[in-house]
Amino acid sequence: MEHPVTESNAGGKVSLTLAARTSTERRILCPVLIGRDVELARLDALLRESLDRHGRTALVSGEAGIGKTALVHRFVQQARQLGARVLSGECTEIDARRPLGPFMDIARATNRLASLPIGEKATAATDRYRLYSAFTSLLADLARERPTVIVIEDLHWADEASLELFPYLARKLRDVPLLLLATYRSDELHRRHPLRPVLAELSRNRIAHDIALRRLDGASQRCRPTLRGSCNTRQSSGSASTSICCPSPPAWMTRAS
Repeated sequence: MEHPVTESNAGGKVSLTLAARTSTERRILCPVLIGRDVELARLDALLRESLDRHGRTALVSGEAGIGKTALVHRFVQQARQLGARVLSGECTEIDARRPLGPFMDIARATNRLASLPIGEKATAATDRYRLYSAFTSLLADLARERPTVIVIEDLHWADEASLELFPYLARKLRDVPLLLLATYRSDELHRRHPLRPVLAELSRNRIAHDIALRRLDGASQRCRPTLRGSCNTRQSSGSASTSICCPSPPAWMTRAS
């Protein structure tokens, strides 16, 4: 692990340098999306199909750190430019037991919680169908008001109810202008991972498009110059390629509110 080192300048003030003389080996997420034109074009095509009232579902997969978030953030920027509303919910490892966590966040963000049959037993097995139907109506109404993109990040950490709801929505929301998009880490899926049967169901019913991110080759890793400098890519043995870049991340790299 690299440790910061303090140095004194001529005025006696202490400054902080990173990784003592090894800054060239420090790996930072590059704000420029590199080598993902094909995947971005596939997402754009699915969005345009959904704008024609053909609801679509897409899954962006890949190992940790390969660029799923950067790809989705760039796509979100393009979707907004086309006039789509973008709503996002995140699954986190610590919230894995929070029933319907990412979808409840979306309902809360759109002030639609009151439309859901939520109670002490709202997520019990006998009441889930009613709740799932209410979520379907909620998202369908939003999409009819304005074309909508729903982004669920890190689906591999989703709770049981969210994993049931996701394919349910994929089946039921195929006639409204809505794109349901989720990301997941393919390297997290052990043999008995609860996401596996969900992916199998989506594949069997042919209602989801899987966009798998692969490691970039040397040619596609070359980064275009930016306003404040240029980027270079390095690849560690046994790990995904990572970009080194000088500029600060632009606005689209920050999480949408």
